[in-house]
Amino acid sequence: MAGEGSPPGGYARNLPTATKVSTVPSYSVIPGAEPLSIEGTGDRARVGVAIVHGFTGNPISVKPLGEALAAEGYTVEVPRIPGHGTNWRDLAKTRWSDWIGEAERVVKSLASRTDQVVLVGLSAGGTWLLDVASRGVVEPVGIATINALILDRDDPIAKASPILSKIIPVVPSPAAGIKKNDISKPGGDEKAYAYTPTKAGWSLTKELPALRSRLKNITCPVLVIHSAQDHTVPAKNSKALAKALGSTDVAELTLDRSFHLATLDWDADILTAAVVSFVARVTGTDAAASTTPAKKAPAKKPVTKKAPAKKATATSASSKGNGAKKTAVKKSISRG
Repeated sequence: MAGEGSPPGGYARNLPTATKVSTVPSYSVIPGAEPLSIEGTGDRARVGVAIVHGFTGNPISVKPLGEALAAEGYTVEVPRIPGHGTNWRDLAKTRWSDWIGEAERVVKSLASRTDQVVLVGLSAGGTWLLDVASRGVVEPVGIATINALILDRDDPIAKASPILSKIIPVVPSPAAGIKKNDISKPGGDEKAYAYTPTKAGWSLTKELPALRSRLKNITCPVLVIHSAQDHTVPAKNSKALAKALGSTDVAELTLDRSFHLATLDWDADILTAAVVSFVARVTGTDAAASTTPAKKAPAKKPVTKKAPAKKATATSASSKGNGAKKTAVKKSISRG
């Protein structure tokens, strides 16, 4: 993998030994993992969309979604979160506060130059953006999460993280519950890290209980997207998220053909269409003309594997009046 190698002489070697955490990268950025910043065009230019990748990942996983939204005229920011997109040794020098700090910086920057902001996050990217919104850093008009992590992990290694992080500096990512390229579609590669620093991992998971307690503060419309088969963040995370939110405008989309990295998987077109539609609805730009219309990509046949013929399903939840309960209505989404 570009910019990454096995820990020489064991996991304990070549790790930062200083107690001061630094976000300055020591390694070059993986090709394709650079941040993406596109100013909007036309009537939709005053709508900003922040799209954040997940833990151990990088912008490669969400750039196609960002480019699709930019093609619709929206102002788009896809940051490279500190410690990501270079080498796992850089991630070892960062913590929750660094990741949240960058997410806040990007969202505030968007808010300062646009009229409305929508937050979109994949995996832990969704987790970080939910945290930002739950603390009232900004007031987004909508949030879309894709396989976001909010629950404590059940595996033994995760439960032992408080102790293991003091003994074992780094472990192979699969041992940390992060499956390499969790994509059903053949050939997909987000170029995520093969190794996960344990202190960084514990820094993420130990903040989840506090986040869950604040989810009720989120009252804007939310689109909760999850894959039916996710080997990294189980679907129960998204189901719990939908119930914990304070919003009465919650829509759920289930992707039946994709794994964790749904933005790069079989259902990417369905996911993208759903997010574009959601952004248009919550910002009132449904009828706005796109200066640069998005081009429909020609259908490609998989070379080594045939995708299961299943439809993604969506559940919308809405209600009127204070304290009203969410009512679910299922519908089928056409692949058009």
